[in-house]
Amino acid sequence: MARTDTNTIKPNTKSIVQRAGTDRSHDARLTSEERRHHTRLPFHTEVDVHEITSAGTVTNAQRCSTVDVSPAGLGFLSRKTYPVGSKLVLILRLPDHREKLLFGVVRAGNYAADARYQVGVELMPEADFARQRGVSAWLSQHHAH
Repeated sequence: MARTDTNTIKPNTKSIVQRAGTDRSHDARLTSEERRHHTRLPFHTEVDVHEITSAGTVTNAQRCSTVDVSPAGLGFLSRKTYPVGSKLVLILRLPDHREKLLFGVVRAGNYAADARYQVGVELMPEADFARQRGVSAWLSQHHAH
């Protein structure tokens, strides 16, 4: 298996939406676009999505297609639904054939078309996930740092 790069993805643009100097990212009255702090850029590649169960184990991968990316998140299309709050391990296939290991939490999910769902994930630091015994064991077996 290819060595996985664990640095976070940082697109060339880091446009930040400023809302009068206040953080309204958790205001339930706003749409996801109004809460978002970073501009999403179209980004199309494959991503292997592993769900972290409530018991802390990592599921087998579901191959999905990315839709967009920002410094703080990733959108992808999936045949499987992921409930909001689900914790995920993502292995992103970069254009140069490297893999990028990412961790995130599902923040949105909607039916798209063709029996596929569009899923929005907020990226999180690896440390927030790697402390779990099952995740730590999975990482040591599948991805060298």
